[in-house]
Amino acid sequence: MQTEENEEKRGNDLEPISEVLKNLPPKDTGRALSDEPGEGEQVTCPLCCDAHIVHPLREDGTVDYSNVVPCKCVREQIERERARNLLRYCELPVGTAHMTFENFKVTPELQEAYDLAIQLAEGGEVTWLALMAGTNSGKTHLASAICRRWLERGIPA
Repeated sequence: MQTEENEEKRGNDLEPISEVLKNLPPKDTGRALSDEPGEGEQVTCPLCCDAHIVHPLREDGTVDYSNVVPCKCVREQIERERARNLLRYCELPVGTAHMTFENFKVTPELQEAYDLAIQLAEGGEVTWLALMAGTNSGKTHLASAICRRWLERGIPA
């Protein structure tokens, strides 16, 4: 009897769930990464089937299914984007793009600072460097050159 009362209260405004489910549009589940490409699909990378990730190999040559790495088809693009982001977020002053080690004018007074700056930039024995000198002596040039070399090496500056 309880059901009859509920049906009377409910009225005709509710549809049975089975009808609602029948009327839903079919979902496109796509294809799994391991599936072969569908008819008419063009795969540009045979290694990853355009998934842009692959399972790496372990040292013994077996596939490590617990890990994924970028496929080589996108690795170069990822590195370019990373380098661009490193440069953008390091906030080097505007107008310092030309300041590199290659075009620094080394004088006898600046030779030691130049050598130490290169060691710091290349990851040598020097782990920190204070540049102290008068105006127009090359401090900004050396500091910018250090940052640019770090960025070339993929190190945030």
